[in-house]
Amino acid sequence: MTAYFGIWMTGYWAFRLHHVQGVRLGALYAVPLAVAIGLANHYLAYRNLLQWPEFCTDAIIALLFGGMLLCDFRGGALLPRANAWLADFSYSVYAFHMPIMFFWYAMLPASFHRSLSAPESGLLLMLVCIASARLLYDVSEARRRWFRALADRLLLRGAALTRRFAASERGRSPVLQLGDVSG
Repeated sequence: MTAYFGIWMTGYWAFRLHHVQGVRLGALYAVPLAVAIGLANHYLAYRNLLQWPEFCTDAIIALLFGGMLLCDFRGGALLPRANAWLADFSYSVYAFHMPIMFFWYAMLPASFHRSLSAPESGLLLMLVCIASARLLYDVSEARRRWFRALADRLLLRGAALTRRFAASERGRSPVLQLGDVSG
């Protein structure tokens, strides 16, 4: 799990290199990187031609995506907004895409899969993964401050109840002291 977190962090490091350190690749590098991502996804991840473990293929694809994040796209307003929107819930996409894919193929009938071509099925699955991850992000990650505040309140109430209970029990029951062997 730590190794996969490292893979996910390639996006963070690419962001830091691009925005903080000023490392930038020209926009023309995006085309060969996009082609390399497509080829790596098809031949390394999907077909597994090299018979590498999934971790290795995921690391290569993540590094290529990190390279895409270093490309300098200036002048366009749509791409930075789309990138920021996806970056908000990138960990949700990363964390939930495999369970969604397993559900997709295990629960949907085979007749549904046969009715779609491979590109149609892949595009629909990608959209379902992104939409599901966004929904799960909005329900959980985006509300983490609320969940943390709720947990803090519950812990404080639990601590207060424990103190009250302990105070009320002090006078009623004998407490075995450390070192007390009588009994």
